[in-house]
Amino acid sequence: MAMGVRRKGVVCLAALTLSTTTIKSSALKLWGSDNSESDSAIGSSSTSSNGKDNYHFADREPIQNQEVNSFGQPTYGVDCSFPMHHGKLSDNYAWLPHNVDPENNPTPTEYIGKNVQYLGNKQAEYDEFIKGCDEHYSSGRSYSACKVTEADRVEMSLRQPAAMQNYTELGFKKIKAPKAVWEQVKKFWEDNKGRENWKTENWPRGNTYTNHVSFCSIVCLVEIIVFICYIMIMLLKHFAHILCSFLYILLQWEAPTHMVSVEDTRLRGAGSKIKRNIWNAARDTLQEWTQEELTDCSLYGIRVYTEGSILATHVDRMPLVSSAILNVDQDVDEPWPIEVYAHDGKAYNITMEPGDMVLYESHSVLHGRPFPLKGRFYANIFIHFEPVGHSLRHEAHEADRQAALGGKDDHEGSGHEVDMSDGLPPYIVRGTVEEERWFKSHPNHNKNRSEKKKFTTGSTPAHHAAQQGDAEALGEVIDKLGHLLNAKDGNGWTPLHEGARAGHEEVVKLLVDRGANINERTREGKGETALYWSIKENGEDHPVSQMLLELGGLNIGPDL
Repeated sequence: MAMGVRRKGVVCLAALTLSTTTIKSSALKLWGSDNSESDSAIGSSSTSSNGKDNYHFADREPIQNQEVNSFGQPTYGVDCSFPMHHGKLSDNYAWLPHNVDPENNPTPTEYIGKNVQYLGNKQAEYDEFIKGCDEHYSSGRSYSACKVTEADRVEMSLRQPAAMQNYTELGFKKIKAPKAVWEQVKKFWEDNKGRENWKTENWPRGNTYTNHVSFCSIVCLVEIIVFICYIMIMLLKHFAHILCSFLYILLQWEAPTHMVSVEDTRLRGAGSKIKRNIWNAARDTLQEWTQEELTDCSLYGIRVYTEGSILATHVDRMPLVSSAILNVDQDVDEPWPIEVYAHDGKAYNITMEPGDMVLYESHSVLHGRPFPLKGRFYANIFIHFEPVGHSLRHEAHEADRQAALGGKDDHEGSGHEVDMSDGLPPYIVRGTVEEERWFKSHPNHNKNRSEKKKFTTGSTPAHHAAQQGDAEALGEVIDKLGHLLNAKDGNGWTPLHEGARAGHEEVVKLLVDRGANINERTREGKGETALYWSIKENGEDHPVSQMLLELGGLNIGPDL
C-alpha cells in the first residue's frame, strides 16, 4: 500500500512537471517570447549568443513602409506594444491592403487614427494578461481592480505628457554610468546580491504595472505544493482539495519583483550614507543633461525582475521628473530593452549592460518593458530628481538680464524667471489641465493664486541689478530698500547668489561691503552658497571666487 502511494505521488509529480513546462511555454508565447506568427510578421529574427531567437524589436529589419527612429531602428507608435492612449491596442496590421498599397486602397474608417501594428495580435495577449490579473485579484467579484488600475494608467499616459515642461530635445540618453555612481552601486550589490536579501515587493491590489504571469519562477514551488496536497488528499479528502485549489490559484498571478533596499540597515553598507552618496554622484550628470538645478526625490534600492516579467509602459507620477536607470546586473538569454517614446513621438528600444545608465524625463516620456524578460533576473536601480526652478542654461541667464531691463523672457519654463510665487512646480505648464489638478490637490496654494506677489521668483530690483551687473543701480536700491540686501526669492536665492553666479566682481564687493551674508544657502538652508555657484559657473580662479574665499566663503553644495 505504501509503495502504491509513493508511486502515485511520483507519477503525479512527473505529470505536473510536464504540464507546468507546457504552461510556461504557452505563457511566454503569449508575449511573443517564443517563435510565433507575430515574430515572422515583423521580419527575420536575430540570434543571441546561445542560438535562441532574440525578440529584441530594434534588431529587426523595417517592413515595407515602416518608419525608423533617429537611431535607425524600425519604430512604431503608441498602442502597439501595450495600451497607452486607448484601452485597446491597435489592430491596424501592417499586412492589411491599405497599409501594403495605400495608393490603391483607401483606409477603412475603423482604422483611421490607429497606428500601424507591426507586432502581431497584441490585443489577444493583453486580454490574457488582464484575465490572469482578474482571476488573481477579483475572482468572483463584479468589480475589477485590475481594469481600474489600467484605466488610470492609460488616462495619465495621455494627459500628463502634454502638460509637462520638457528640458531636453529627445527626452532620454544612454551613457556609461559615472564612475562615482557605478562603483558605489556595484559594491552594494556585490555585498548583498544573495537571494536571501531579495525582499518581495508588495504592490497595491490590482496593480498591473509590474505584475505578470510568471509560471517559470513558481514551477518548483507548485510541484512541491501539489505533492504535499496529494498526501493531504489521502488524509483529509475534500477539505485538503479545496485548500490546495486555493493555493494554486493564489500562485497564478504575482508581482515577480524584488527589492534589495539601500534603506535596509540589515544589509552591508546600507543606510542614509550610501543613499546620499548615490544621489550626490548622480546629480551632476542629470543637471548637466537637463541644464536644470535638481533636488533629490526618490531612491529605494535595486529592483530585481525575474523571468517572464514585464513593466507596463507608463509615465511616472510627479514629482519624479528627471530620472536615471542604472543596470546593475543581469542573467538573461537575450537583451531586455526598455521601450521609450521620445519627444519626437517614436518608439525606441534601448538595451543595457551592467554599468549602462539611461537618463530620461520620466514625467513626460512613456517608458516600460512590455516584452517579457527571457532569463533568470535583471537588476536595476532607479534614481529620481525634481527640478527646483533654477536653470543652468546660459540663455536663461541672458533672459534674466533682459528681464531686468524690462525685456520679455522668451524662454518659457526654462529660464531662471519661472513664476513659482503660487507654489506651482516649474515643470507643470501653466494653463493646462495638470495645473488645475495640482491646485485642487494643494488647496493652501490654490487660496493664494489670486494674491500672487508682484515680483516673480528672483525678480526684486536688487536681484535684477545683481544679475545685470549694475553695481550703481544696486547701490541705489539697497540705499532705499535696505531689506533687499539679503532678500530671498522663491528658491532662497539672494542678490549675492545672482551676482556671484554671473561673475560680477563689483556687484559682489558692494553686497559684501554692505553686510550681505556670504555663506547664506538657497532652498531654506539646504541648498548652495554663493561661492559654490561662482566656482561652478566661473571657476575657482575667477576674481569673484577668490574674493569670497579670502572673506571666509564656504563652498557648500546642496544637502540631501
